[in-house]
Amino acid sequence: MKLQEQVKKDLTAAMKAKDEDKKNTLRVLMGEFGRIDAKELTDDQIIKIMKKLIKSERETLKISGLKEETPFIGILEAYLPKMASE
Repeated sequence: MKLQEQVKKDLTAAMKAKDEDKKNTLRVLMGEFGRIDAKELTDDQIIKIMKKLIKSERETLKISGLKEETPFIGILEAYLPKMASE
């Protein structure tokens, strides 16, 4: 299953489960999809979007002086491919 389809499916599931954090995060991500002039995005494009959103959120936390990561970051990171360990 493509990543874009998985996000849509998970958004529907989050809405049914009333998981507000996940629902709001995935809506932000879907909004970013809409900014790109393509009907179907590649997984690489989606990963770039997620990394950009995570970086932006971390910079916002750093500026505001908060040390604790938000659920937003954890939800998006769950969709990223796992990095190989040393």
